[in-house]
Amino acid sequence: MIVSAILVASFLSHFATISGSGFLSDESVYSYAAYAIGRGVVPYAQIMLAHPPIGYLSLIIPVILAQGNVVLIRIYNLGSYLLIAVISFWFYRALREGSSGSFGSLASLALFSLYPTSFAMTTPIEFTVFDIPILLASVFFVTGITRGSNRRLLVSGLFVGIASMIWYPAAFFAISLLGFLVAYHLGKHRNQPRLFPLKQLLSLAVGACSAVALVLMLILSWGALPNFFAQTVTFESIRAGFTLGERLRHIGLAVSQFLPMFVLAAVGGLELVRRVRNGADTLVLLPVWVVLVNLGLLFTIPKIVLNHYVVYLTPFIAFIAAGPVERLVQMAVSRNRAIKRGTYHYFQGALAVSMIAIVILTYPFGSAMFQTSPYTVSNQAVGQYVMSITLPNETIWTSEGGIAYFATRLIQAPNSTTWPFQAAYNDIFSATYVDSDGISHNGLGVVSPADFVNAWQSHGTKVLVFILGDGPVPYPDDFLWNGFPGTGGVATWVGQNYREVKVFTFPNVSYQYFVWLMK
Repeated sequence: MIVSAILVASFLSHFATISGSGFLSDESVYSYAAYAIGRGVVPYAQIMLAHPPIGYLSLIIPVILAQGNVVLIRIYNLGSYLLIAVISFWFYRALREGSSGSFGSLASLALFSLYPTSFAMTTPIEFTVFDIPILLASVFFVTGITRGSNRRLLVSGLFVGIASMIWYPAAFFAISLLGFLVAYHLGKHRNQPRLFPLKQLLSLAVGACSAVALVLMLILSWGALPNFFAQTVTFESIRAGFTLGERLRHIGLAVSQFLPMFVLAAVGGLELVRRVRNGADTLVLLPVWVVLVNLGLLFTIPKIVLNHYVVYLTPFIAFIAAGPVERLVQMAVSRNRAIKRGTYHYFQGALAVSMIAIVILTYPFGSAMFQTSPYTVSNQAVGQYVMSITLPNETIWTSEGGIAYFATRLIQAPNSTTWPFQAAYNDIFSATYVDSDGISHNGLGVVSPADFVNAWQSHGTKVLVFILGDGPVPYPDDFLWNGFPGTGGVATWVGQNYREVKVFTFPNVSYQYFVWLMK
């Protein structure tokens, strides 16, 4: 009953801000990619995908059923988030040995589900879906250890492999599980150091490798294996990395976004250590280990670190942070005056009250409640207009996946065998570009404006939409239209072969949208 009430409250609180953020950038790119694959576009061979395929494939049905309705897409996202909450509660109970009377699991669930800046509404669905196999792997990992079951560890590894075929940082999670398994096993057998957990490690590894192998076989059946490695591995390795200042800025954003929970977790982690010293099972330290290892690897290894990269760790942070909240409730409801309540206990209770108060007081000022982003409105309007002047089987070109999705039209990729971009950013050309943090970098040079012209000409692309102006998304349109040092733009060719039929401007939107129709 309490779990259901928490989930309902979570749905209602997040639904209030479901349309507040714009349907653009990564969210629209991934949603459009799923739509295109559902329309028969071959992944990696006919559309450039920056990540492994499972995330995109999982979005095909909801994206197509939504038929351009952003609210429905985000309700699916929110439903995925609530599913994660349920699996998290299963994980919390497993860590606490299934004690039905433990308030700690409920406190952890409430912290995760009700925290106002949840990743369910701030990142693409693909990254929400990523946490489902991560948490299922965690559940089977814990139960595999507590029940001595290598089969459960095999299943845990299988889910780790599935997660890695959504987003490669699952490798960091795998490292944390393997490291914890070794440390936990050796700690349990201090007097027998030769008893290395080889079978358990092999179970995890075999499960993970099996899932990865199956997905690679699927990609091989598409005839896209070389492109898969080029787009998901090579592309990331040749992209310009963040400067130290950019890296620190995004790390700071990640910490500030979850600051109350991090503060609670700092004290809650110490409480978990105290319990282990007093005889509790070391397994309760798994979330602490996972968070520390993954944060350390995320903040140091990837060339690009965005603030939403850490959100898959929030179920684990919530478990750690529940300590002070649990202490507060125990102090409030306990009638046994014989229970010792030291200064540290009162400190935990006061900390929990203050952090919860900060969240409640600041939430209304940082959330666009019952509002629709003007950028979503602009993409919808342009997309609907493009749909009205094209036929379903005709292709268009736009760098914004949301416009193509709302138009229910496929984007014509440039003539590039390896890099068939169907929505892109301004780093694809061999031009010096400025990223969203205002830092200049050298472009990749993987395609040229001529590749786009050749594709439009040979495939008879019906409509071109150019997005010009400075805004939250670094579109490549300015380089494509005007050119850059050493390379001419497409403006002259477009003017000769297309006619401008509409220019869109919108209140509170910093872009102009120029629609060109083939002559």
